[in-house]
Amino acid sequence: MSTDVHTWLDSRTRSDALLSAWSRDSGLQRYESRVLGMAALAGQTGSSVTLPIISGLSRLPVLAAVHAAALRLPEFPSPFTPRDPRPVVLVTRNPVRRSQILALDAAGVAISIVVNPCRLRQDGQVVPLGGGRPRPPRPTDRLLLWSPGAGLPSERPASSVTVVDAIDDHAHPWIESARADARSTSTIVLFGMPSAATDPSTPMSFGWAAVTAADPAGTHELTALASVRGHAAALEVGALPELATAGRLLSSSRPSGPLPPPVLEAAVMFARLNELAVPLDCYDAACGRWHTRTLTERLEDLEEVRARDLGPAWRGWAETVWGPLKSAILAAHRTLLIGNAKAEALLERIDRGVRQGMSLDVVTPSNTARDALVAHLVEAGVPVPTDGSLVVRSLRQVQPWGPPRCSVLIGLPTRDKLRRVVGADVGPLNVLCWQHETRRLPALLQRALAEIPPDEKLLAALLPPTLTVAVPTVVPPAVIVSAVPAAPHVADAAPIRAGLLGGADLVALAALGVRVSPDLGPTSLPDIDDVDELNEALEGQGDASPSGPAPRRRFEVLAVGDGSRPCEVWLPLATLVMRVLGDRTQRLAVADIAPGMLLVGLDGCSPFDRFRSLLVQTRGPVTQMLLAAWDQALREALSLAGGPAELTRQMSSEGSTISSGAVAQWTDDDRIGPRDASDVARIGRLAGHPLVNHEAKAIAETMRRLRAVHQDIGRVLADPSRSRDEIRSRLEDALGPDAPDLLDQITVWRVLDADPVPTAASARVPDQPADNDFRRKRETT
Repeated sequence: MSTDVHTWLDSRTRSDALLSAWSRDSGLQRYESRVLGMAALAGQTGSSVTLPIISGLSRLPVLAAVHAAALRLPEFPSPFTPRDPRPVVLVTRNPVRRSQILALDAAGVAISIVVNPCRLRQDGQVVPLGGGRPRPPRPTDRLLLWSPGAGLPSERPASSVTVVDAIDDHAHPWIESARADARSTSTIVLFGMPSAATDPSTPMSFGWAAVTAADPAGTHELTALASVRGHAAALEVGALPELATAGRLLSSSRPSGPLPPPVLEAAVMFARLNELAVPLDCYDAACGRWHTRTLTERLEDLEEVRARDLGPAWRGWAETVWGPLKSAILAAHRTLLIGNAKAEALLERIDRGVRQGMSLDVVTPSNTARDALVAHLVEAGVPVPTDGSLVVRSLRQVQPWGPPRCSVLIGLPTRDKLRRVVGADVGPLNVLCWQHETRRLPALLQRALAEIPPDEKLLAALLPPTLTVAVPTVVPPAVIVSAVPAAPHVADAAPIRAGLLGGADLVALAALGVRVSPDLGPTSLPDIDDVDELNEALEGQGDASPSGPAPRRRFEVLAVGDGSRPCEVWLPLATLVMRVLGDRTQRLAVADIAPGMLLVGLDGCSPFDRFRSLLVQTRGPVTQMLLAAWDQALREALSLAGGPAELTRQMSSEGSTISSGAVAQWTDDDRIGPRDASDVARIGRLAGHPLVNHEAKAIAETMRRLRAVHQDIGRVLADPSRSRDEIRSRLEDALGPDAPDLLDQITVWRVLDADPVPTAASARVPDQPADNDFRRKRETT
């Protein structure tokens, strides 16, 4: 008789008392029931297998161990009854609670009592899960729990089945000990992510393809996700040549044998700098909780290592490679210390995604990186939601399979974590990459998705001799990587959920219930070039009467760093404020302000207004002359053209791509001028100003340097960790002795609470203070 293996398994699991009760009472899904059926067949026939954990923090290992122990009860009604009555051992580093076992009681049978679960200690004694004194194992102890952190027991009890939760280094000692023991006949059931890239260490494995083969594609959330696991968006944040050089040097040919500790330390530093998505000092501060060495400490030790310290076997490689490798890592560290494009891009993407109401899953490579990112988001002024729509977790911390969300990796996973990025607890994949990392992403995905097809002969060993089954075909999903620019200053960069842009991808994501918008433009974060249009739109949101009061919105704010009490501020809805996000400032509509944000200039005067004169005066006479020439040419060009719209049309006819909103903003005191030197030259030609026309590159470079100084001042003012004296010193170095006097006039405010955006009916309250009168309100509080 020939049949499909899944059809045969479904009929067998329905005849098992415990599996059928779990399916009815505990919501056991069909793919879970099939996996448990395979585990039971392995214990019945004595054939070791590798089975997939496709849903992150899975209950399957615990269910398989409890089911295997229950099968050893006398006259248990099941077609999977084994011949070996010895106990079952569950090897897991995840905590197993007594309440978790009690919840598995079903069909009127107290399984948790009759299997008598006990914890196995290193001295060979056991402790009942319900509590009690250590004692030797008994025949009635049918389920023994062992954690890899407890150390191998001195006398490992003989077991019939060993269920191992996840294939990782923590479980290897038990497996190797079991195989080295000639007396051991235990069947090993490994739960992990079996693939051709990771040695399953067992003769039989079943992966995603085998589990989902019986269900038509897209009929279940799991099968819908299965087809898009190889699709990813590489969010490129720019180039970091120093790290690219270090990567090439590390992978260069080197002597065989164990790596010297300094080379291992260099590889660790390379990986940490590659995945760094927060400021360096923020990462170092998070290392203390996990008792790990900071990047600064690692770098200081690495700097002292010389080529001769690597030993005679590595002398040839060290003399030619070690010096350039160390120099590249040190240079990358210095570059990231000045500015980290990956950190800026991640901050911008998370902030935009949160404010657009997206469900985001930000995945970090370690617990330290997770804690550092959470602290950085709060310090940078991101309005972290409390409804669970934003999850920041580590690859070491797995989540249960649930509603799909957009997953963002802050860097390429290392080889030991590679299988985690294609699990069911990871949704549509977005990876922040340096340019040298983007090329590696397709190969990493192909390696993670490659599965070992089940062997027909080994599969037959699990099944009755009279049954012929069709072997499931393993077809891994196609690997499609879309490169998306992720520079935070690129106005048309795709939002964080973009990247899965193909038609087939959108259909698959729609089947998962993931909301995908074809509009890549920001909806709540206005571009600075569109300020005039935004103000006109906001002015129309007030009262119907033109003479009615302007609507206002109440906020509770706290001055950062001065220890004062919170105070109230009422801001006109049809205005823009300056928001601090990380080390940058940006314009923001009052309607879009959310708790947790950092704001400056609430009194109507931005930091740029206060420091603008000093920015120019301290640059010298040449800078002042070039900027004065630019101002003259711009005024003349606008006068001759008749306005920004006509001037934009004339510039477009000469090949410019600038928008009319940007041209209109050039006259604003907050704006320095165009970024493109060709636009400066066009203004000079249209205005008939030969100096601006011929010296366009010099003027554009002067503007660029002024922007850099302005941004540096913004970083100094916005950093809550800096003391007032340090800020004064930095300002005096950058702008001269008059700058510290202006510092007392600038306050950074953190928004503690915000009223809903007012409607026309609630546009104004009688006792509300006048415009920007929050300073007097603060003094009386």
